[in-house]
Amino acid sequence: MQAFRQSFREYGLAVAKWWWVLIVTGALEVLGLISFFKPGMNKMPEWALWVIPFIGVSIAQFLAFHDVRVKRDQIAAERDELKQIKSYEDALDTLSVYFAEGNNEIFNRNIPDAVEYGRWKADWNAWEDKVADHIQTNFGLSERNLFKNNVMFDQIKIGSPVADDQELNFGILYNQLKTIREIIVRHSDKVQTWRAANI
Repeated sequence: MQAFRQSFREYGLAVAKWWWVLIVTGALEVLGLISFFKPGMNKMPEWALWVIPFIGVSIAQFLAFHDVRVKRDQIAAERDELKQIKSYEDALDTLSVYFAEGNNEIFNRNIPDAVEYGRWKADWNAWEDKVADHIQTNFGLSERNLFKNNVMFDQIKIGSPVADDQELNFGILYNQLKTIREIIVRHSDKVQTWRAANI
């Protein structure tokens, strides 16, 4: 019942917007009726007395239905955009979790020997693939390429590396974490702009 009242209200307001169509229709109808009773006036055809109100009401209804549809389409578009923003925010939240995981559990892990370093590399590779897929799915291929493609100028120095490539790999991971942080900041600014536009 509530939905019916809401629809009736929307339709009534839409029809009221085109009040002048009904006024013109009513005026023509009145002139037609007067022509039947006032001597000396050319009589309007009887069929016109039925056609004029039908056409007028039909035009008003069409315009009203059009306005209601446009309004509902606009509301639906705004709702979809808000859903998109929420999805974007969820993707950023997940990326923040991945950043914390990479920083706390991989970058800052204690690696006492080569065996633990082997486990570290396996965990890093799994983390890297997971993050790359998430970035590509939610933020695009270009952002994924920024994350995956690293150019090393200075390696991170480790006091007692347990493998020849440990410092190199730590440097790559460090750059990946920096890239994730930059992606989060860049896309958080986009979300704030979208939010402001939809307030």
